[in-house]
Amino acid sequence: MLYITIFIFCTILISYIFRNNIIMNIYKLPLIRKSWQLPNMAASTFKVPQNNTKPVVVCCGDSITHGHIGYDWVSALRKKDDSKIYINAGINADLTWNLNERIDNIIKHNPDYITILIGTNDAIGSQNIKHIQDYYVSTKGLPRLPHIDWYSSELERFIETVTVQTDARLH
Repeated sequence: MLYITIFIFCTILISYIFRNNIIMNIYKLPLIRKSWQLPNMAASTFKVPQNNTKPVVVCCGDSITHGHIGYDWVSALRKKDDSKIYINAGINADLTWNLNERIDNIIKHNPDYITILIGTNDAIGSQNIKHIQDYYVSTKGLPRLPHIDWYSSELERFIETVTVQTDARLH
């Protein structure tokens, strides 16, 4: 019975260590890094033509907007509606703080419309699970541990900044 107990304990311990190692290092895998590549017409690299007469829509967010892990709805809109320019400002695994850190890449396009789909990673990171919080801090360069109140204040800061610095309608 003692051997079985020791075996179970060792199995659980090894599983725990292995799981935590995966969580902290998964972003280093080439397949995962590829999913973090900038999307087509990324806000940081795309330039609106000077002679543009179309309304500009900047779609802000995380992987839901980015479109490399899931459905790329921004590219789908671009294909279905050529009356507007759709710029993808989604980055996988971003929290609202990260969106604020790259807000200049959104404002520089002088958007007519801004969509905001952010908060999933803030909610996940706000769980009081040290390895998840450490993962976000280390991979996304956060200045502090994620918390739902921080999400709320960062979202307010984003909305206030784009409202003051652009004439865009927010959606």
